[in-house]
Amino acid sequence: MAEVADAPTVPEWLWSAVATEAGQQDPFSLFRSLGETPACSHVAAERALKDPRFTPVAPVPSDRPFWRTFNRWLLMLDGPKHTTIRRLIVAAFTAHAVEQYRPLVEQTVARLLDELQPRGEMDLRGQFAFRLPTHVIAELMGLPASAREGLELLVGDVDQAFVHQNEESYLTRGDRAMVELLARMDRLLVERHGTGGGDLLSRLAAGEDDPTGAGINHDDLVANAVFLLEAGHESTMNALTSGVYMLLVHPPQLERLRNEPSLIPAAVEEILRIASPIGIVPRTARADVDLPQGCLPGGTTIPFFLGAVNRDPAVFAEPDVFDVTRVTNPHLAFASGFHRCVGAALARLELQVALAALIEGAHSRGRRSRRATCCSWL
Repeated sequence: MAEVADAPTVPEWLWSAVATEAGQQDPFSLFRSLGETPACSHVAAERALKDPRFTPVAPVPSDRPFWRTFNRWLLMLDGPKHTTIRRLIVAAFTAHAVEQYRPLVEQTVARLLDELQPRGEMDLRGQFAFRLPTHVIAELMGLPASAREGLELLVGDVDQAFVHQNEESYLTRGDRAMVELLARMDRLLVERHGTGGGDLLSRLAAGEDDPTGAGINHDDLVANAVFLLEAGHESTMNALTSGVYMLLVHPPQLERLRNEPSLIPAAVEEILRIASPIGIVPRTARADVDLPQGCLPGGTTIPFFLGAVNRDPAVFAEPDVFDVTRVTNPHLAFASGFHRCVGAALARLELQVALAALIEGAHSRGRRSRRATCCSWL
């Protein structure tokens, strides 16, 4: 095969173009202008994400707490460390396990909306989409009240440091938040070690006794406890806010869901496809790899744009059309392969329950009973 022409990177102009207001509003026109590139190809992305010859990008060279912790996170690891840490928590996120969390998610949605209902309006992102998954993951981690004090502000500061990672003021706040979160998780992991509990922190604490020789240490486990907090809300928050926007600007689709709530799971998949909550998944080839577009030289880093990958016309019919009845939908919103989002099933559950409540105005009471307690928000 011929060598991939744009192998080292996508064109430099793209990054500045995407950062403009027009680029933020419609990045897909920019992606389409790239032509045949693996960065926007569904086949290339899926192949690379499943191929062990591709690895996450190199750690960020920095000694500041924010980046030092980030470099230990599961999404940045590969090989035995990645496998060992993922194995500690993956059983808590299987489809069967996640279904057991449905009452918790329904009750959390009901409580948050009941708090907001008297106001008659809300900041969807800040008051609901951010808080819902943050509260749920805190429950699954078994965080005591002391560890939850100010938790939303701390996680929010970490979020903002990623968004504004070139601005010192945001990174300074991100450092402070990261140090505080690390301190809280450190204390809890020490307490949970050897308890054999089923919460996520107890599962991580079991890694202290890792017999595999993968080199996992206490600091790795503490860092990934913070990762669970951060990753536990990001996908749901982004997809829920984008999904509500898509429904509001496509009234016929919203009306379809009101009339046929059984379509909500399919609508969630379409939201994940057309408004992918994860923007870029970069991968570096360890060796020369053949992709459909050509041979990718070893050492090359490709930033896979999942939003473009999920609108690849070679895979999706009418890729720019938002259709809540779409049947064939092999999107890669949660990536794929070894680094597929471990919490994908939980995010799907949170999105389905939240959308149903926002559309139907129905809250959950008890384990299975449902009754309308307020008007719909959409």
